[in-house]
Amino acid sequence: KGAQDAKYILKPDAEFVKEYADIIKSITLAPEEDENDFAAIREIVRDTDVVVSMGHTSADCKTAMASVNAGVSHATHLFNAMTPLAHRAPGVVGAVIVDTFHVDASLYNMLWLLKGRKLCFITDCLPAGGLPEGEYTLGGQKIIYKGIVCRLPDGTVAGSVLKLNKGVWNVYTNSDIPLYECVNCASLNVATTLGIEKKKGSLEIGKDADIIVTDSEFNIEKTIIKGVTRYES
Repeated sequence: KGAQDAKYILKPDAEFVKEYADIIKSITLAPEEDENDFAAIREIVRDTDVVVSMGHTSADCKTAMASVNAGVSHATHLFNAMTPLAHRAPGVVGAVIVDTFHVDASLYNMLWLLKGRKLCFITDCLPAGGLPEGEYTLGGQKIIYKGIVCRLPDGTVAGSVLKLNKGVWNVYTNSDIPLYECVNCASLNVATTLGIEKKKGSLEIGKDADIIVTDSEFNIEKTIIKGVTRYES
């Protein structure tokens, strides 16, 4: 369960997802908990456009692969809160957190070679992002924010306060992945996963003019959303 409060954990529920399918773009679940031959996963994929991802899961490789055949198309925060990679028990594989402590930077090249443009960067940023260091809450539980790491009082990693632009920079400076492909992992690849790549994710005629301008270390200097400047340093 990671840093989640166990009392809020639910079984996969297709009806719940379908009720809110107008606002849910992606949902993460543990496929082994969908015990009736992945009935909930199959129904969500059949009846909605919601991307079904596996995460916080104890699934073995066989179960994970079977859930992919049932409709799971993504994995959330690779290596974290899931079965680990072992030579006789491969476990679960798919997206990566790029703060350098959830997933060691030495793995970035390997993940890029395996996944290519299916690789999406996430930060695991919590609501404490942008706020001063200190004590906050996550689902009613106390978390301690220091540096870019947020932990439960017992030391369990609860998330980070990393900004995605710095996540892109982390990967670029700790791997051989070209900068434009690092940018794609935070833009075009994600838009493609969500099925909105015709409007988002890259600079092309007819797409939304969503643009960032950065300095040489990828700090944000200007943010433009649909052609309107919303931020300028």
